Amino acid sequence: MQERASSKCSEFCTGRAFPLESFTICRIDEFVVCWTGRGAPDQRLLNHEEIEKLKEVAIDKFAETAEVDELLSTPHMDSVLGRWQEWSDSDRPQEWAEEATQSDAALLQFVNQFIRQGRYSSISESGTIKYIDPRWLEPFLDYSTVEDRFAELDRSEIEEWEVDTIEIFEQGIEFLDDGQDPGEFETWSMSRRSL
Repeated sequence: MQERASSKCSEFCTGRAFPLESFTICRIDEFVVCWTGRGAPDQRLLNHEEIEKLKEVAIDKFAETAEVDELLSTPHMDSVLGRWQEWSDSDRPQEWAEEATQSDAALLQFVNQFIRQGRYSSISESGTIKYIDPRWLEPFLDYSTVEDRFAELDRSEIEEWEVDTIEIFEQGIEFLDDGQDPGEFETWSMSRRSL
């Protein structure tokens, strides 16, 4: 067991399992916090101090990835960015987001990373719906500023996925304006049914 933990730590420290390992550290941390004390302490895979050390390594990896302009294209960037913010004592995640999204293309890529996909089905049809809650951006960017920047874009000059990103974001804004919760998939699926 200890060898497996060392192997996982090595993979994480060398950056070969970046998003998955940050998720795993979070889940292990929750387990250790909730652990009821069953079993001998030497049977634990990792103790709390080791988890805190892994978090420190993760924070360094997040910052390193951000410095070499790879974070924006990292799979599950939104989750990685969230962990970086949660685990660090600095404003660096917010500063990075502001710096990284100076161009319209980077802003579109950033927002697109926050879009989720859910499945719906009814008697007559089934499919997937992409959705976003603009408030998910708030720890990093002001969503009203994003809305203003999107309004200035000429949609005839950008790619289809970028237009889709803008339209999904705008639909999330409309739900907010109507007093609905765009973070709930049901809001989006119920809207689909009413078409």
